[in-house]
Amino acid sequence: MPTPSEMIERYVLFRDYIKSETEAFDIHIQGYKNAMGVIAQALLQHLNANGLQHVKSEHGTAYKQDWMRVEVIDRDEFIAFIEENGSHWEFADLRVLKEPVVKYIKDRQTTPPGITIEQGTKVNVRST
Repeated sequence: MPTPSEMIERYVLFRDYIKSETEAFDIHIQGYKNAMGVIAQALLQHLNANGLQHVKSEHGTAYKQDWMRVEVIDRDEFIAFIEENGSHWEFADLRVLKEPVVKYIKDRQTTPPGITIEQGTKVNVRST
């Protein structure tokens, strides 16, 4: 059985190797990702110019898909909108924050209602 020192050494070696190889791989494939972006733009231009939603070939299908990104830029204004007549909660993604829960449990010796907590212990390894 290896000693804790040997296990830590091996763990750090593997972690550093994975980080290095991942960074090298990301650099290696960046040109391919860029090329794919150029090709995707050319395909979109072709679809738009020809009034198409998709184009099929023996190699696959290129198709248009609409997308949207939403972001809260004024939290207070958004919360006021949600609470307006209590009718806009479908706009919110309600998540619980860990730190207030920890404080609540510490202060009250109980869990806030309506949530579940999963806890465990893991090992972290730090390099010297």
